[in-house]
Amino acid sequence: MNIRSADNKKYLRALNGRTRTIDDGSVDGILMICLVIKEANETLTDEAFRDLRSKCDVSEKVWSKLLQVGMDGRLFEIKSSLPSKYSTIHQIHCLSDEELKEGIKGGIINPNVSQGNLTKWLKEIR
Repeated sequence: MNIRSADNKKYLRALNGRTRTIDDGSVDGILMICLVIKEANETLTDEAFRDLRSKCDVSEKVWSKLLQVGMDGRLFEIKSSLPSKYSTIHQIHCLSDEELKEGIKGGIINPNVSQGNLTKWLKEIR
């Protein structure tokens, strides 16, 4: 077993069953999953990373969104304002720095925000 295979198993253990809770989990839990995926992306070979993804119970599209969230350090600074839905967190990740600041300041970005409300707000300000 090479070091990359051992790392792959470490990440599988870290993600074990947790990806099933990304839609109704806690913000901390979702962000932890995102960080594990980010770290795996940074340390595993491309082949080992693809293998890890194939062993987790999320689609490639969702996996990509979780990785993007994990790579966005801004979100960890505002985690108390984030909702507990990965898809809405990903939508927040797509905001510009200015939009993110405005959304936090105006109270639009909060633990209860829905994708629909966020989309409506974005249409108003863009």
